[in-house]
Amino acid sequence: MRTLKSILLAGAMLLAIPAFFSSCQEDGTQLKYNVEVTVTNDFSKVVEAINNGTLKNEQAIAQLTAAIDKMNADQQTKLQAIKDVLNSVNATIDTKLAAIEAAMKAQTLSLEGKLALIEAAMKAQTLALEKKCDAIVAAIKALPDYTEKLQAIEKAISALPDYTAKLEAIEKALTSQTLALAEKLGFIQGALEDQTIAMKEKMDILKGVINDQTKALDLRLGALETAMKNQTLELKDKLALLNSTLETQTLTLANKLEAISSAVEAMPDYTSKLAAIEAAIKALPNYEAQLKALNALITDQNSKLDDQIAALEGIMNAIPDYSNKLDAIEKAIKAMPDYDAAINGIKDEIANLVKEVKDGNKSEADALAEITKKLEELKAAGGIGGGSEPMPIPKNCIDLGLPSGLLWAKSNMGTTEPTELGDYYAWGETSTKNDYKNSTYKLYKTDKDGVIKEILKYSEKDWKTVLEREDDAANANLGVGYRIPTQEDWQELLDNCKWEAVTVTLPIELDPSQTKSIARWIVTGPNGKYIILPATGGFKTWYNDSDKDTYYTTANLYLYPDGLADKYSYKRAVALKWPIFAEETSSGSIKKPWLGTISRTFGVVVRPVFDRYSNK
Repeated sequence: MRTLKSILLAGAMLLAIPAFFSSCQEDGTQLKYNVEVTVTNDFSKVVEAINNGTLKNEQAIAQLTAAIDKMNADQQTKLQAIKDVLNSVNATIDTKLAAIEAAMKAQTLSLEGKLALIEAAMKAQTLALEKKCDAIVAAIKALPDYTEKLQAIEKAISALPDYTAKLEAIEKALTSQTLALAEKLGFIQGALEDQTIAMKEKMDILKGVINDQTKALDLRLGALETAMKNQTLELKDKLALLNSTLETQTLTLANKLEAISSAVEAMPDYTSKLAAIEAAIKALPNYEAQLKALNALITDQNSKLDDQIAALEGIMNAIPDYSNKLDAIEKAIKAMPDYDAAINGIKDEIANLVKEVKDGNKSEADALAEITKKLEELKAAGGIGGGSEPMPIPKNCIDLGLPSGLLWAKSNMGTTEPTELGDYYAWGETSTKNDYKNSTYKLYKTDKDGVIKEILKYSEKDWKTVLEREDDAANANLGVGYRIPTQEDWQELLDNCKWEAVTVTLPIELDPSQTKSIARWIVTGPNGKYIILPATGGFKTWYNDSDKDTYYTTANLYLYPDGLADKYSYKRAVALKWPIFAEETSSGSIKKPWLGTISRTFGVVVRPVFDRYSNK
């Protein structure tokens, strides 16, 4: 019986064999490749399988990763095999993308090798730009940690051939549904680090992300924070970006306050924090918004003492109205948490100064001057940079009681007499000379006829528009703490001081229509002390100039708006000026000086300022 059963079973199996093979015939190719891949782990056969469409998606990447790791070859041979796939005209797009992603996941390839493959993919002539963008996204997604991802992003962006390609790759990444926020911010960081992308283009990328309401809010605010932390951006560029963020119509006030807080927190040092706060307060539309920003900075759970003090100083420097300053200071002081006895004591003194003004026992100007000093004591008590003991007031300078605490020199550079003209300096030069023209200007490269061929510094190459210390005549000649005033410093003088013109009568034959000329201005500060600004007799240049207006230099270049006067771009500086003849206003007073422009090559007088808290 048992024998009969065995015979019958064997017969049944023999009968079933044709049917078995018949049912598997249509899957024969699939079976063949799977067996070969599984048994041999042959890289070329996996590639062939992907090309033929028998291995797809995650399975293809997994098999290819395993084949790379088990390939019995050295690192260089493995890399070359993958590069051959990337450059092959016979390999499909799916195969090439799978090769990139598999290489990123392979355990036997070094990071250096992976970065080289990304570079090769970006330079491959067989991949269209769109597919290169896909390759970057796939590669970044496959790398294990953020540091590696960031390095890969930077390598990929730098390897792309031009700005358009780089911009498309960045936009592709930012709109990807599969990349995490940190990875998207990595692409922004990569763009900022790329040396071939001009600063203007970097700023356009950042502004485009921040102003794009179709993008997630965390990405928009993250882009701003990334920019604030970046070491390749200058402070002025960061402030311009912050200002642009606050002016955008696609962010709510709450979003803008969040942006200010994150931007300030990301700034590397106290000076940068203060500058950011001042810029933010000035950019906000009204006093109510400014107060909300101040409150957000003071009460933020992540807010540190230096952020809070910077916020107070920012209010001092950015809000023009005395009463509003005091109101804001009072609110901020009340909102600050308790610290140690020394800091709390100074906070109380500031609060008392505000109260004295409200009670009518102290003028606003005097109170603000004292509050400025108390803020420095507050910084010193908190061990904050910039809060060191101030330098003594130099004999050639005077404290006018300005909100900034800045001191002004009693005379122009090159003289000790308040009514004398002093020496003339071209903008960005630290010594006087006899001939002020293009060919003698140290920051221009000209041809034999004096035609400008290249601007060597403070141009579209470096995007610098404010004098650095090394190019500041006051700092170079007078030492630490001295500098040429900025246009903001001059504006503070115009806004906070009393200006009285001292005029002289001209001979009638000189100009019958004008009989009065301004000999000098007496500028009196909030505390009653004053300086004298004499008429300079114009400026010095290579020709006999008939313009005898008075000019005083600033540390700032004047940038014309896009589309206007391109020939003057980066060639003119901001200067305080007034005409030789006294111009009367409708009220009968004499028109005050204003901020105009002048060629940066012309010789102009310098009235220095002194910062008691500077170490530069």
